[in-house]
Amino acid sequence: MIEITLDNFGQKVKAKRGSGGIRCAAKEIGISAATLSRIENGKLPDLLNFAKICRWLEIDPGTVLNSPRQFIPKAKFTKEDYAYMYECIERTVQLARLRDYDT
Repeated sequence: MIEITLDNFGQKVKAKRGSGGIRCAAKEIGISAATLSRIENGKLPDLLNFAKICRWLEIDPGTVLNSPRQFIPKAKFTKEDYAYMYECIERTVQLARLRDYDT
């Protein structure tokens, strides 16, 4: 299995959606079709959408950010989930800034 990174996150989302409609997948995830389209085209999602997509992909958000922490999907977000997602997005923003500086 190919590792999921920030660089190929949108491609992985699109691959899971497959031939299914973007609106149907977006509804299943709990985000707008426009947001899903942007993500599939390489834009990084905000924290909440990142968490929703990771749950839909059934992956640990930390694996996308190269973190070993285990994330177990739950029916509802806990305070700890939000804290962890906040940490993840902060790291995502930092990595994106570094990537922008490199180009």
